[in-house]
Amino acid sequence: MQVCMMHDADKEIFLDIAFFVKGESLENVTKIFDFCGFYPNHGIERLKDKCLITIEGHNKRVGMHDLLQSMGREIVRQESPKKPSKRSRLWNHEDIHKVLQDSTGPNKIEGILLDLLKGDEVISLHSEAFRNMESLRVFVNHNAHFSCAPNYFSKKLSVLDWNNYPSPYLPPNFQGKNLIILRMRHSLIKELGDGFKPKNLTIMKFENCEFLEKIPDVSSLSNLKELPVQFCTRLVEVHDSVGSLENLSMLDFFHCSTLRILPSSLNLRSLCYLGLQDCPSIRYLPEIECKMESLIELNLHDTAIEELPLSIENLIRLESLYLRGCKNLMRLPIACIRLQHLRWLEIGGNCPNFEQKMMDDGLSLLAIESTKMEEEMSLREERLHELESPTNSSNGSTGLQLLNLQNCFQSETNFFPISSLFTMFNSFASLRHLYLSSTYIVCLLTSIKDIMSLESLSLSYCCKLEEILELLPNITEVDVRGCKSVEIFWEVLKILELNGSHVRSLRRTDLDKMHENIWNDRVQNPFIVEGMYVCVISFLIVCMA
Repeated sequence: MQVCMMHDADKEIFLDIAFFVKGESLENVTKIFDFCGFYPNHGIERLKDKCLITIEGHNKRVGMHDLLQSMGREIVRQESPKKPSKRSRLWNHEDIHKVLQDSTGPNKIEGILLDLLKGDEVISLHSEAFRNMESLRVFVNHNAHFSCAPNYFSKKLSVLDWNNYPSPYLPPNFQGKNLIILRMRHSLIKELGDGFKPKNLTIMKFENCEFLEKIPDVSSLSNLKELPVQFCTRLVEVHDSVGSLENLSMLDFFHCSTLRILPSSLNLRSLCYLGLQDCPSIRYLPEIECKMESLIELNLHDTAIEELPLSIENLIRLESLYLRGCKNLMRLPIACIRLQHLRWLEIGGNCPNFEQKMMDDGLSLLAIESTKMEEEMSLREERLHELESPTNSSNGSTGLQLLNLQNCFQSETNFFPISSLFTMFNSFASLRHLYLSSTYIVCLLTSIKDIMSLESLSLSYCCKLEEILELLPNITEVDVRGCKSVEIFWEVLKILELNGSHVRSLRRTDLDKMHENIWNDRVQNPFIVEGMYVCVISFLIVCMA
């Protein structure tokens, strides 16, 4: 058997993957094994060459076949079939029960994985139960509930992944010097404590920790790369030091509804993603102190931000900017002109102040022009999951490719400022996807023909839309679902039938008035045939296929 013939360090790596770190990123796994003295750079390659593990996906996740995983667990069980405390790793919940109940005497346990079939069981835990686990490196609890928290963790602990952690505090003397991954979900944790200084920590995640109120001073965590804090509804403040973590690549505060105090400035040269989505108490974005060349995505959906700082121009590689539902948003700064890689911009969804400004001075409001982009990104909506790279695009243009104004301009008195908006669009030489769904647009003016690169247009549920006078031959998809007031559509039909349009799909439902017009006008229009009023779109799609 290949496992029996392994080097000792390779065998330890194999068993740890079988028990604990399957699915983790290669980078994190390598760091964990490095701290354990397993020489992972060579060991992981040898295991991969023997087809005992896999490295999968662009995130390089460590994988293992289920049969190999079962074999690894059986190898550990055979270390001491009758005495679980003499084994190196535990995963059977009955064995874990026995060890935790009998906390007397030393044991050899290096790792524990708890994953119960039913997560509602409460395990009785003595506060000193971990005192004799001096070799414990990994503790992962997916769903078990404990009666109390331990007073002690091993100094060797490198992974602490504890759902339902039952205390507001970590053990008082736990410094976490070897800790690399800390994950707390649905836990009672309130603060980490002044003595907690995990200088090697790479990932620190809090999710649904409803008593967490502040992210503390993390200036000693120079190796921290990921800080996702999600659904922590009492979180109010993030310490200034978070804004200066030089290795931080991901910072996310999704649905932290009371968060209002952010670092005064951001100096995060390695940051790739910044998320403040659904943080309705956030009113400002910190000043951006340096050229942040790694940040690709900035998500500010559903915040109370009024305007972006001029220093946003320092996000020199930004590709995606999300501002939907920003009810206090007034304007975008002129500095957005310098976002040369911006290609996805979403605004709208109850932005009344922004809408009024658009009405007043549509040209100056969105002063984004001549933007450029060089790299491909993964689009989030299924039907746009793949965009051509700019070097392969049909028109050779570069710049903003998607603009989403869905749900903008909702009030009866605030109709869509179509003329000023499309005048502004004249500079969008590369715009390919335009979303105007659920707006109060009345007529799609012929000025849309100036957007020569446009390929898809969404007008769904534009309840005031009456006319679609002209579309471009390059458009391949139009969505007019729920447009019940559309009456004039003839130029579109002319283009589709007579000018060799490239339209692949034209979605529409409930075009009530169009049904009537097609029936009444079928004699005057030689291109409308009897019965076409029932399935106009099906006929066109068949003809163009």
